[in-house]
Amino acid sequence: MKSVTLPLVNNETFDSQYTYELHGYLSLKEHTTLVQLLNETVYQHPNPEFTICSFIILWCVWILFIVLSYIIWRHRRGTWPISIGIILIFLSLVIYLIIYRYRRQKFEEAILDVCQRLNATENIRGIHYRWMSSTYSVVIEFDDRYNAITSDLYNRDFVSIPLNAHIPPPVYEEKYLH
Repeated sequence: MKSVTLPLVNNETFDSQYTYELHGYLSLKEHTTLVQLLNETVYQHPNPEFTICSFIILWCVWILFIVLSYIIWRHRRGTWPISIGIILIFLSLVIYLIIYRYRRQKFEEAILDVCQRLNATENIRGIHYRWMSSTYSVVIEFDDRYNAITSDLYNRDFVSIPLNAHIPPPVYEEKYLH
């Protein structure tokens, strides 16, 4: 059983390199169509990133909550404005993590859906698509049992010439020998 990995490059596109391992299992056109389908899915449901920009925005929101809590505390002289500021900081972090997790879940569900649809059609040929969430890559597995019968299907650009024709010798009967 062979396998080829298509990694997600820069959280934007899948690697579209047609390698030698794919020859005989997937044609160049099928591979290009597959990568295009995966890239369209990534474009429609982008993978969320924890970038420095989102961290700066979250940090600014926290500073704003601290400053507002301090201003309210200076006018009211109680402990409740400070506790409200801490609660707002905690809630903003929880909301941010919920949004991040929701987007990541939508991304992974979309990729898994594409893999399942591809498996529904390609399992007949012995090709299985699997999503690896730990490495953010799609693994294409080829089963040689299904490809043994139709191995000449994708190898038409190679010419094979038989070395001997293997014609059985003629059989003569006695009546023709006289």
